[in-house]
Amino acid sequence: MKNILTISILALMFLASCEIEEEKNTMPEKPTLNAPANATSNIATEGTTLNWNCTDVDGDQLKYKVFFGKNNPPTTLETETSTTSYSTGKLEAETSYYWQIEANDGNKGTSSSDIYSFTSGPESNPDAVPENPYPTDSLSNVSIPVTFSWECNNSAVTGYEVYMSDDPNNLMNGMVSAPTQPTFTISNLQPNTTYYWFVVGRTNNQQVNFRGNSWIFTTAE
Repeated sequence: MKNILTISILALMFLASCEIEEEKNTMPEKPTLNAPANATSNIATEGTTLNWNCTDVDGDQLKYKVFFGKNNPPTTLETETSTTSYSTGKLEAETSYYWQIEANDGNKGTSSSDIYSFTSGPESNPDAVPENPYPTDSLSNVSIPVTFSWECNNSAVTGYEVYMSDDPNNLMNGMVSAPTQPTFTISNLQPNTTYYWFVVGRTNNQQVNFRGNSWIFTTAE
């Protein structure tokens, strides 16, 4: 009888320890959506890159589900990935899209981001969209001052507007330059800071026809 009681106590202790171990797991932080900023308009129909970040206090390796589509909330699971970016591929012209990220720590802990939206622009010529940027997308340790450059093979474009901010949600208010050539230099950036930027190609009549993707870089310390 004494042995049975001892075994029962040990079993209860084991079950209690399992419950304690499970309770120790903390859910991932809520994913932060970086780019495109919420409610961005005139995204090139060639597609864009969704960027986000997320942390886990337990240090678990996170995986992400990317929900993306024309419905709000987005219900189409586009992919599952361990990276923090996803390329949408070609978009329909003048269409609203919605996206959301779900983080999973592999220990039954999940968290979901807010839902962001953006709207694509008119059907565009791929050669007209600013592309091949420097700094390249997600480049880190970029020395200050930074000389930006990009390509835009369209004779209709006569100038550019460059938008940049360390706040992705304030990107549309952050025009920093209006060069006539696909390059410019800026020196008043903060070290060890992540910046978001995109370029708009303008025609003589100043219509915003050709917006490129949003890109990210981080300055050196």
